[in-house]
Amino acid sequence: MLRVNRPERPPFYNSSSYILAKEQLESDALSNSQQRLHFNYDILSSLAGDLLPVFHFKCAYCESPVPGPSDFQIDSFRPKGGAVGLSNEFSLLHYYWLAYEWENLLPCCNDCNKHKGNSFPIEPNTERARIGAVGEELYLEMSLLVDPCRDDPREHMMFHEDGTVSAITGKGDCTIEILGLNRGNLVRERQREAQQLSTEIETMLMDDRTEAAQFLEAFTSRWPERPHLGAMIDIALRRIEAERQKKSSPFQSIHVTSAANIVLQSHPVSIQFTEQLEALKRFTIRKIEIKNFKTVETLTLDIPAGQNTDTEAWLLILGDNGIGKSSILQAIALALSSRELINKFKIKPVEVLRHGASEGFVRIHSYEQDELIELRFNKRRFTRYCSKPTVFLLGYGSTRLLPKGYLRSDRYRQPYSNIGNLFDYTAALTDVNKWLSSLPAEEFEQRVAPVLIDLLDMSGKDRVAMENGRLILYHHGDNSDLSVSSDGYKTIIGLACDMMRTLSREKANYHTMQGIVLIDELGNHLHPRWRMKIVPALRRAFPRLQFIVSTHEPLCLRGLLHGEVVVLLRDEKNHVCALDKTLLPDHNKLRVDQLLTSDLFGLLNTLEPSLERKYEDYYLLLSKPPENRNLEEQEKINVLGKELAGEELIGSTPQLQALYGVINETFAKKMREDGFKTKAQVKASTIAEVKNLLDKPEFDWL
Repeated sequence: MLRVNRPERPPFYNSSSYILAKEQLESDALSNSQQRLHFNYDILSSLAGDLLPVFHFKCAYCESPVPGPSDFQIDSFRPKGGAVGLSNEFSLLHYYWLAYEWENLLPCCNDCNKHKGNSFPIEPNTERARIGAVGEELYLEMSLLVDPCRDDPREHMMFHEDGTVSAITGKGDCTIEILGLNRGNLVRERQREAQQLSTEIETMLMDDRTEAAQFLEAFTSRWPERPHLGAMIDIALRRIEAERQKKSSPFQSIHVTSAANIVLQSHPVSIQFTEQLEALKRFTIRKIEIKNFKTVETLTLDIPAGQNTDTEAWLLILGDNGIGKSSILQAIALALSSRELINKFKIKPVEVLRHGASEGFVRIHSYEQDELIELRFNKRRFTRYCSKPTVFLLGYGSTRLLPKGYLRSDRYRQPYSNIGNLFDYTAALTDVNKWLSSLPAEEFEQRVAPVLIDLLDMSGKDRVAMENGRLILYHHGDNSDLSVSSDGYKTIIGLACDMMRTLSREKANYHTMQGIVLIDELGNHLHPRWRMKIVPALRRAFPRLQFIVSTHEPLCLRGLLHGEVVVLLRDEKNHVCALDKTLLPDHNKLRVDQLLTSDLFGLLNTLEPSLERKYEDYYLLLSKPPENRNLEEQEKINVLGKELAGEELIGSTPQLQALYGVINETFAKKMREDGFKTKAQVKASTIAEVKNLLDKPEFDWL
């Protein structure tokens, strides 16, 4: 981290866009609406061009290069959507009024952004600045996070030649842990830079006339965009001073023993924050590796990083029934569960080990942690477990029922885990009215109501309330009791309340809480309209939760970004594999019928089932080389060809039928030979081959 002098505000702050956005934000904050505050991200995007040059196109926190718009976020140093302290205390309104303010904005790499989240600790037994405070009044607040534009990082942290960074003060300790400044990739990058720096220092030390101040001025002015420059300056200062003292040279130097070293000598690092920092739960999945789990032999799934500060990425798994979608979700859940919880489910390792295999594993790689989490198993036992909860973990199977009769909701619930329904459909969701009635009015208004408002896409004067122990929805001028609402409303609200009940262990706003949610067959129990709305609804209500879900419903793809969908298929050896996500079509640009016939769902067409069957038989026969067909198969091709021609599916004239025949036979052959490629790839090779065929003299009559 490097101290940076922030320039004056850019001209954008005189624009009507900024003024109107600021006024709208203040108006929303002062209203009595149950809606959470929403921020105008176009304002932040407009400032990217002014911010990045100030920080030399590097992350303000770790100084990693941020060459492109997808490599960084614009971070609010003081979080705009509520602030979380070291003891998980949460302040709902801090620091919304700084959301667009120049002095509070920093370019931040995706990794630092994931680590930081809404954390902004202050010294124990002190108070946060009053709502609306700015300038010196704001800076009197005793922050425990180093501000690279106001603090000298070298007074709080010390960088070492092995790439690590250690704390000098409690503020430095919090900064290192909250931002993850000792994560593996950073340590390796700083170590490489330090090794290069060592040669430059050795060259300078050979000339006793070179002053340290002169060297550092040249060093910083020549390479302002050098990664980890702040760390290198800290290392260089201490190295130069140590070498000069060792030589006892008449070196004309400035006093280069940094303020950081002085503080280190007189004030050893406080360990008062160790327990709170260790309790921070930041964990999102980057990659999943599965081997020999149920029907899955070998499979690797990657999950993209979130595309902005306040929204986590999703992963939706598509595939035929029986291909292993449920098994994948259960594998993730077990890998992130403790031995005690796995034992509670009475799951035997032989039940999850793929038939014929001797051992298997599930590995979870995280964006925030260097050490992977691994569950290993053989026929007799699980041999490696997750030692402690990494984050909130919620899991739901394809049958999600509300409490009734023998269906109870709390048999498997743990402090940070509620995955019982993923393994046992009789584990019911939370009794909505019973749980909501148990909450203090303030908690319902400040934490629960904003989630329900977002979930149900309510706006304006819409609101929710608890009246006589029942949830009442005031929507479009009408009021309705949840008990008489549609099954879709009941199912969605039941799922959301079950999630909130587990998440309520911590006091933060549900919109800022992090965790992992696994849902099998997301569209089950929902009307088609709700299937289209379910992803946007859950994204609005729980933007920082990482959802990994499965479905076979095309409508459930609405609201997902390109790259957040993975398609599972069986290859020619019947192994479960994932199609290359980069080759899949962008589902947001397709109609529902186009979705069904794309690589995402794999249908040849959307015809009536009996006609679809004829089409499949026709393609299957065409895929066989002509020399391998018998007379009966060739006759069936002719019959099916005529029937499909009558439906105008393969041409209504002799010329078109002949042309379709060439195309269909070539396409069928390509699908047989290259069945695990995307349809776009097969289509391209088919077109090329058909063009070559049509160039032959025997097709001149076409």
